[in-house]
Formats: sequence, C-alpha cells, structure tokens
Amino acid sequence: MKNKRSFSEKLPLILAFVLPILIMLGVFAGKEIFPFGKNCFLRTDLYHQYIAFFEDLGDRLRQGKSLLYAFDIGLGSNYTALFAYYLSSPLHFLAVLVPTEYMIEFITILVVLKIGLCGWTMAWYLSKRFNTRHMGIAFCGICYALSGYLAAYNWNIMWLDVLWLSIIAIYGLEKLVKENRPFLYCVAMALSILCNYYIAIMLCIFMVLYFINQLIVTPRLGIKGLLIRSGNFFLFSLIAGMIAAILVIPCAYALMGTASADTSFPKTVTNYFTIIDMLARHLVVVNVEIGLDHWPNIYSGVMVFLLIPLYYMNKKINFREKIANTMLLGFMLLSFNTNMLNYIWHGFHYPNSLPCRQSFLYTFMVMVMCFEGIRHLELISKQLLTRVLWGAVAAILVAEVITNSDEIPYYACYASIAFIGLYSLFIYLRKAGKIQRGTAVALCLCLLILEMGLNTAVTSVTIVNREEFMRYNDSIDELTAIAQEGKIFTRIERQSLRTKNDGVYFGYNSASIFSSTANAAITDFYKKTGMEGNTNAYSITGATPFMNAFLGIEYKLSDYRLPISPLYELVETAPERRGGVTFLYHNLYTLPLGYLIPDDVHEAWRPTTSSPVRSQNSYANLAANVDNIFETVAANINGAVMTATVPKAGHYFVYVASSSVKKVEASVNGQNTKTWDSINRNYLVDYGYVEEGDELKLVAQDVTSMTANLYYLNPDVFIEAVTRLSENPFVIDEFTDESFKTQIKGHVDALQDSHLVFSIPLEKGWSISVDGKPAEITALADAFVGVLVPAGHHEVVLRYVPEGLATGILVSLLGLGVFLILLALYLLFFRKKHPENESRPEEDNAVNKNDPVDAARAGRERMALMHQFDEEERLRDQGRLPVISFTEEGNAVARFVSPAERQKDAELLSLEDSPENTAAETPEAAAETLEAAAKKPETEPEAAEAAEAAEAATEKPEADPEVPEESSETPQA
Repeated sequence: MKNKRSFSEKLPLILAFVLPILIMLGVFAGKEIFPFGKNCFLRTDLYHQYIAFFEDLGDRLRQGKSLLYAFDIGLGSNYTALFAYYLSSPLHFLAVLVPTEYMIEFITILVVLKIGLCGWTMAWYLSKRFNTRHMGIAFCGICYALSGYLAAYNWNIMWLDVLWLSIIAIYGLEKLVKENRPFLYCVAMALSILCNYYIAIMLCIFMVLYFINQLIVTPRLGIKGLLIRSGNFFLFSLIAGMIAAILVIPCAYALMGTASADTSFPKTVTNYFTIIDMLARHLVVVNVEIGLDHWPNIYSGVMVFLLIPLYYMNKKINFREKIANTMLLGFMLLSFNTNMLNYIWHGFHYPNSLPCRQSFLYTFMVMVMCFEGIRHLELISKQLLTRVLWGAVAAILVAEVITNSDEIPYYACYASIAFIGLYSLFIYLRKAGKIQRGTAVALCLCLLILEMGLNTAVTSVTIVNREEFMRYNDSIDELTAIAQEGKIFTRIERQSLRTKNDGVYFGYNSASIFSSTANAAITDFYKKTGMEGNTNAYSITGATPFMNAFLGIEYKLSDYRLPISPLYELVETAPERRGGVTFLYHNLYTLPLGYLIPDDVHEAWRPTTSSPVRSQNSYANLAANVDNIFETVAANINGAVMTATVPKAGHYFVYVASSSVKKVEASVNGQNTKTWDSINRNYLVDYGYVEEGDELKLVAQDVTSMTANLYYLNPDVFIEAVTRLSENPFVIDEFTDESFKTQIKGHVDALQDSHLVFSIPLEKGWSISVDGKPAEITALADAFVGVLVPAGHHEVVLRYVPEGLATGILVSLLGLGVFLILLALYLLFFRKKHPENESRPEEDNAVNKNDPVDAARAGRERMALMHQFDEEERLRDQGRLPVISFTEEGNAVARFVSPAERQKDAELLSLEDSPENTAAETPEAAAETLEAAAKKPETEPEAAEAAEAAEAATEKPEADPEVPEESSETPQA
C-alpha cells in the first residue's frame, strides 16, 4: 500500500507547474493582453497561420466538413497533411467547443497550459530519476518551462507538446536501459510523433544519442544485457513509429510535393560562430533569435554559471556520467554551429528561419546537470562557492569583451552578474547560519521568479491589438454569406491580403496559402504567371483579371472602394467593427471550376518565369484562339524610377524584371502611394483601373537602376477569351465535403476530343472516372488536374484520398497490435514469474543489481526511505526530533539539536572540500564515515547510499587513479 504524500512532498511539483503559468499570466497582464486589456498574443506564424488553422479545425469538426481535403486554402490542399503538421495534438480538438470570437484566447490558454506541463514534467522526471522531492526540482522545472527556447517559440503551439512528452520518453528510455522495461518509452515516443512529427524527428535523433549515453553510464550490463537493450530500443522505437504512421506516411508523401523537398546535402563544412558567442546566450535578457541567423536559444537561468561548475566538482557523481554528459552536450553545441549537423537535425533540410529547433533537448541536459549541483549544495564550502562565483563573473566579463555587442548587449552581462551575485549571497548566508534553509529557498525562488519573468517580458510575448485584428470578422462573414448563397462552389479573395491564409480564417474558398505543406507545383505556376510565389507560400497578389478568371475567383472583398471598371461590379457593402466599410465586388468574367480546352494545349503551353505576361498571352492564344490580352505600353526609365502617361483608360500592370529589386513604391498622379514588398517573388505590380492622362510612377528602393515593363489589359480580347473558354463548362451536380469523403460529381458536353481541366492543384491523391471508368489524369502546366475526354456527353467524378493514408492506417493498426501483444505477454509471463508485491523471506531481500525486478524493488524501497528521511530532516531542522548517538560503551543516547547546532555541523562537513581532506578515503576513514552516518542521518535522502559507499570502501583497496572506480550510487530510473 502506497504511503500518502504530504503537502511538502507535493509542493515542488506543484510549484514547477503553477509558477510558470503565473509568470506568463503576469507578463500577459503587464502587456494588457485580453482579458487584462485590449491586446492579444499573436506573433509570427501564430498570427499568419495557427489562428486561422485552429478556427478552421473548429468549423470542420462542428460542421462535419472533410478532414481529407480543404478548398478554403490555396485553391485546395491536402488537409490530412496540414492537420498532421500543425494541429494533431489531442488538446487541439477542444477547438470544437470554442466560439470563433474567443479562439485567440483558447490558443493563449493552451500555450500557458503547455508551458506549465513543461515545468511539471521536468520536475517529475528529476523526482523519479533521483528519488527525491528536493525543492531543486521545482527550480529546474521553472527554468526549463521558461527557457530561452520557450521565450523564442512559446507562440509555436504545435511544437510545445513534444517539449513535455519528450521528457517522459527520456525517462522511459532510462527504464528501458536500467530495468529493461520499454513500454513507457514506446507510448511516449508514439504520442510525441503523433503530436508533431517534425519536432519528433529531432527527438528521435537525440534518443539515439541518449541511448548510447545511458549505455555508457549504466554499469554491469554485460554483452547479453547490451544486446537485449539494443534490440528492445530498436524494436520499440520501430513500434512507436508504426503507431504514428497514420499521420506520418500521408504527410511524408505530401511533403515530397513541397518546395522543402528540393534540398541537397551540403558539400562543405562551415561553422556559424565561436563557442564563446554561443555560450554567452545563456545570459539573461539576450534577444531570442527567430530569423534567418543560426543563433541557438539556450538561456535557462543564470544559475547555470554556478551549478554547472559545481556539477563537475562534485565527487559523488559518477565520473563516467560526467564524461558521457559532457560528450553529449559538446555534440549538441557543435550541431548548433555546424552546417552539416544543422542540416541533419532539421530533417535533412535547412529551416526557413526559427533556428536550432532541437535546442530544448540541450536545455534538458543542462537542467539535469544543474540539479546534480543543487542537490549537493549543502556539501559545498563557503570558500568554494566564492571561488565559483568569481569564476562565473570573470567568464561573463570576458564574454562581454569578446562577443558582438549587437547580439550580447552589455546590460545582459551586468544583469546576469547581478542575479548570480544575489543567488550566491542567499546561499552564502544560509551556509554562514545567518538565515534558515527555508528562508534561503524562498529568497532564491522569488529571485528566480523575477529573473524568468523579466527575461520572458523582455525577449518574448509580442502583441497586436485585438480589436484591430478582429475588425473585419463580422463584415466579411456577412458578405461571404451573400456571395455563397445558392452556389454549389465559388471562390473569393481579398483585394489586399492581411495574411495568405485569410480564406481559412474567414471561411471562404481562396486561392492563397502560407503553409509548410504548400504545393510546390502551384508555387512555381504562380511565379510563372505573375503572382506571388515563395518556398512555402503563394498568393493572389499580382493577379490580373485574366488570372482571376483562370483560377475561378468570382468575388473580391475590398477594404476600400475600387475605381469603376467594366470588368467587375459592386454587389454589397457591410460595416466593420471600427467604423469602416467592407465592399463585395463580383468579377463579371470568370471561368468555372472545370472547362474544356483543345486536347493539345497541355503539351504546347509552357509558362515561363522570364515573362509572366507572355505566359498569360500564350495561354489565351492556344486555349481560346484569341490575340494577345496584354499590350506593351511605352514608359520612361531613369535609373530606379519609371514614369508613364496613361494613353487610354483601363487596367495597367508593371513587371519588374530586375531580380535585385525587392521593394517598390507605386503612385498615380503623385497620390495613393502603395508599397509592394518582396517584388523579387516575380509578381506583377497592379495599378488597378486608371484614367486616360494619369501619370504613373514606380520607384525601386535600395537600388540605382532597374528593368521594368508596363502593360495594358485589352478588355475586349480578355472578355472574348473568357467567353470562349466558358462555352463548354463542367457542370457540378454534386459536391461532397464530408469528414472522410471528398468527391465532386458533374457532367460536360464536348463537341470534339478535348482536355477537361480543373482549377484544382495536381496531387496524387486525386482520381478521376469518366462515365464510370477510371481515367488517367492529364495535367495542365504540371500544376492542375485534367483529363482527356472524347466528343460527346460525359459523367465525370473526382475523388480525393490522401496518398499513403490507407497504408498509414494499416501500419498503425499493425504497430498497435504488436505493442498490445507484447504488453500482454509481459503482464502474463514476466510479471507472473517475478511478482513485485509478494512477501519475501528476510534472507531473500538482498538486491541482485543484474535482475531488473530486484533493481526496481530496491528503487521503490529507496523511494520510501527518501520520504522518511525528508520528513525526519525537516523535523530535525526545527529541533523537534531527537538525534540518536552512541557512547563508547555502545549505549544509545537521544538528544535534541537546535538549528544553530545543525548549522555548525554542516560547516564541519563542508571542510571535506579543503585540500587536506580531498585525498581518497582509507578503509579506516571510511569506517569512521559509516559510524558517523549511523549516528547522524544525511541532510539528503541519499543517506542509505552514502552508508553503502562507506561500507564498500572498507571492503576493497583504493582504485587505480588512472581508472576511475564506478560509483556505488547507480543513477536511478
């Protein structure tokens, strides 16, 4: 029967969970984040991606929409892959319960909760590994939860689950090695991969390294034990991957079609910065790196400058463990700084910003080593503490001189010295008997809260105005409902995008996307036809009326009134929350989702990035048999400035051919200046509809010259082209968008052999049947779905099932079945053969360390002793429990010891750090140590191990100093 834990035993774990949450809430309140003010916590991809994806997930779950394919993003996208990459944490399914109005707050709560879980699991791991409830586990948990990694990436909600699950997996790996119990490891790894397979890639790499580390530090495994552990590690790692295959395999297939898949292994080795520059990022209030530089975010509290040296000075820690941990930390630091290792860690490609995404594992290792320093602080003398303090101060001052002041500002150095000095002062006062242990702990804890809160407030949690972000929610919802009324399928876009995922956020079928699962073929097509394309994004920016028609964009939302044009008409307006008006326009000339073109166009048309306008003209020539839609207009270019006078009213566009130009400003008659960023992404500058005689001006920024061309869209040719292409449309009869079914049924009438093309991105998950028979997909421009049809009437059905989904389901079921069978065999046979709780004769209580069951039993017994020692130590500190000692005649004597006397005892114990006491103990001295241990309990729960170590020293001679003797204190799982 388990003993009920006291509140003091639970307190460290409670603090490790609650304090990071309270610190984050305090930072939110200071920055007036809702409900404390009118701001909201949106940063980087949380602003551009995650908020939209969460709202879409909630809508899909509530409305029963497809979880396989999404038409509301990027013309259409593999939703299973997007879900696996961004949304697969089980906690995210709670979005179904959250109204759209409060989705930002839901995400914020999840972020804070996951940060708390990071602190709790770190403290839980330390308590399990070291069999202790020392208050130091709370310190380490708080430092992990509010580390530099979390300061940089706390907004990246999709990664955070792996940060706390990884610690459980690491503990499971230790149980696999030390006790030959692999099941916790397997479950935790499977959950990590399912929650976010991308960060789990880095966890898998680390697990291989940590497995080697544990084989080194775990003594007496033998060849047989080594082979068994290695086999179990391989087998249960494989099973964990199999269980997660339901998401991993479809996502892997989808990523093969993205721009990220087109990478190559670096051919030369390069490094990014010096070791001093890198280690200096342990200082407080150093700005986090989320851009394209490679700096790791490794801050984890400035106490590391004290505790890591104490870790290495601690003779109680196994020498092999120190060497193994140092090698692992060194390799991770090298990985941050070396291009090839950086490439491997990030799934064999370079990250697009957000560097060193595996650095949370480095922080974990640092926290484990720091706790080893914390738990033995009582044995450190005041003199040694002072020397370590001055060494830390000197190292920081050297870093200030050597490092780049832009990366490591002077105030970070001095603030770190101040915090280290205060920590050392509180510890010193405790050792000098000036303050009680509880007081010292409370002071250090308050200082830690101040430090971590300051670092988080300064380096993290950027904000936007909540009302401004949500100002268009009502107006766009109203207008999109009008546009979609009575239609089976339609596409809508905004004239000026806030983000490329506006369609997902507002709930309409769009043609833009920003996602790591973006289709590379569509990105390439957009760039070739004058629209914005990037590594993991493409958007409607730069689209001409002809490309709007090509993509089937029937409606356009605008935050301002557009000039009158014969190509569109105003449908409706709606007021937005901050007093403005949103306008809905209908594009009068658009193509249906599918239409017929001559059957040889798909072979003849090859759009090119060198001339997007020529690509559009050639398609009109080949598909609609019309003249050029765009005409070149004369313009004057003087250096980096282009000017022109409009010869006749109409729509005008500029193509900047100079790749060095990244930013331009366009104006009409010197007014309405608009800035176009990232123009090197090959999109056209849209002047809109201008009148005859208007003066157009384009100024390139940060360059001295440019090459650019001005084009006029001929409305008559454009209307003729769209009319001809719309003569034989694909008529949608049934559009199915259900949870696990995406299907489009329709018909088309072909006057001759033709190519039926759809404005649907080409993916291998699509299949087409014509008149009930499977048909081969014939792509247009290697980007869009199409099929060749003969003359006549045809019933056409398009179905979508993500590539690899069926395989993934089968592999996951197989992996889960194997896991359950192995677990059942273990419970039926191994546990039956080695019952853990049956009574044992007194003579059988000796521990066989090679037997995993005996080792586990011994661990539980030590845990019970630890609870007893902790309570006794607390009572003795208060002078409420007598100390038992023995006279020379062997008589037991009980006496009460005051706190002041106990402090003197601690100071006497600290003298063992002096030079005259650093020599190895003789057997006689060890015997005296054993006797002293029997008279007086240790201040740490490891008293029993200390006594065992002294007994061992009396039984065998001193070890050869060249071959360090294994510590009697085996690391506990």
